[in-house]
Amino acid sequence: LARNLIGADGAAALAGSLLSPTCRLRHLNLSHNSIGERGATALASALEANSTLQTLRLDLNSIGDGGAAALGRALARNACLTKLVVGPNSVGPGGCAALADGIAANRALEVLSLEGNPVGDGGIRSLAGALRRNRTLAWLVVGKCGAGDGGIAALCRSMCDGGSGPSGVWDSNHSLANVYGLPRASPASAELRAELALLLRWNKAGPERARREKIARYLRSNPSVGAAIDSRLLPRLLHRVGRDCGPEALWRQVLEIPDLIAGGASAEVDAPAVDWPSWRKFRNRSEGRPWPRGGERAVRQSHDLDDLSLALKAAGRTPDQRRRDRRR
Repeated sequence: LARNLIGADGAAALAGSLLSPTCRLRHLNLSHNSIGERGATALASALEANSTLQTLRLDLNSIGDGGAAALGRALARNACLTKLVVGPNSVGPGGCAALADGIAANRALEVLSLEGNPVGDGGIRSLAGALRRNRTLAWLVVGKCGAGDGGIAALCRSMCDGGSGPSGVWDSNHSLANVYGLPRASPASAELRAELALLLRWNKAGPERARREKIARYLRSNPSVGAAIDSRLLPRLLHRVGRDCGPEALWRQVLEIPDLIAGGASAEVDAPAVDWPSWRKFRNRSEGRPWPRGGERAVRQSHDLDDLSLALKAAGRTPDQRRRDRRR
């Protein structure tokens, strides 16, 4: 139905059809139809109840901030629309912020195009904030939107927020995999764009891989956080890894347990009994040699080890302590 000048009245009539229980329409292209804010509002009201439409194109319809706000309210309730194209429609930062509120609550939208709307860095920041809660949006088109370094930095933080600690990284967005239309890089923004490209590449590999990569980088950059992980959760790790346990396998499991990364209380963890053969194998591989005679027994007795308590004294010994152990 593109380029048919159906106007606001025609859009309202189509909205009534979308509310029909017999409606099976899945794709609707209303580009270049001058539906305006009133027509967009009518369509948005229908989208709140419609359960079949998957694609909606509204390019060049002058819907403005009011139409964008209506679409945002619809997205908060709609559970089937996967692609929304809001091309040049005079949507500014305020309309983009209202649209972002709906995206934050949406659990279906995968593709969003805002190309040609002067949303600027303020609008991109609103979208970035919504992405922290959204887990489905994978494609974002922001060409000719006035995006600058501030918007790019906000997108990077939405995909890897290290400022809130490891739990913030864990809860970041891991779904956004494609961002198109950003202006050409300047020498000052080269580092930001490299960071954005890296995060998008990790997200393309899937949420689990992206989460592991981001957490691993955070822990490498903040070694004190990794050292503070509660060692009493190790029995749970050993149980998940199994008997063929090495440091690499154990580290992968650490990165996959939110309780550990977020500093969860070990008293609340339903950990299994300590798998001592696996623990000895891990300890030997970590140390590169067996403990001295009686060393393991002494550690177990001195730390009162049980099913929920296991001190990593062997893995955390200083070089001086290791030399003293060799002289025993």
